[in-house]
Amino acid sequence: MLDLSTNQATNQLNITKKFLEDDRSEEGFKKTLKTAKEVAKKVGIDDKFDSLQRSRCKAILFNYEFQDNPINDPEIHFKFNFFYQVLDTGIQSIIERFDKLSEHNSLFSFLYNISIIEDENELLKLCKDLQLSLTSNDGLNTDISAVELHQEIIAFKRCSRTEKSDPRKVLEYICKWKMVELFPNLITALKILLTLPITAASAERSFSKLKIIKNYLRSQICQMR
Repeated sequence: MLDLSTNQATNQLNITKKFLEDDRSEEGFKKTLKTAKEVAKKVGIDDKFDSLQRSRCKAILFNYEFQDNPINDPEIHFKFNFFYQVLDTGIQSIIERFDKLSEHNSLFSFLYNISIIEDENELLKLCKDLQLSLTSNDGLNTDISAVELHQEIIAFKRCSRTEKSDPRKVLEYICKWKMVELFPNLITALKILLTLPITAASAERSFSKLKIIKNYLRSQICQMR
């Protein structure tokens, strides 16, 4: 996991998202149900759904209302009210929780293939988009220059004898041959890319027992104590 890049992490997220989307189908439900029944049979659990309580139909008061047809089949009820909802939650969570990672990857992705990009106009456009994202809100300060970065990438492709696409190898190559002063914008962009966090974790206090202990001590306070 320490060598996982933003590009690789984004690809894994897209694979997971596609897997969940493929499972959210009639074929995916049947496949999952078949696997679940096989597992239930091995551990000795009944593989049949419990019957649902018959719900009462809502009386129609107006002509424009549709007739309420409740789901009485337990398998169909499980599919729509549990299986599909779990998959929808997972897909939506991937989209919402990792949108910034996908956005950053789209901006820095061309740095993974700087030796492969042949179209210089496309490369200049990618450099300008990266400069815009690394510019302050007031527009006065920026970490890189798009035009200079574009020229440095073209110069690096000419001077490097081997095909180097990995950002870390490119940075090591520049430092090894002491060409830091020749590629300042490229080095800055690579450093930002290589130091971007793949995941972000924050501490949660939902499991804190301090409140319970505090209430317990309050209830136990007496005149002697």
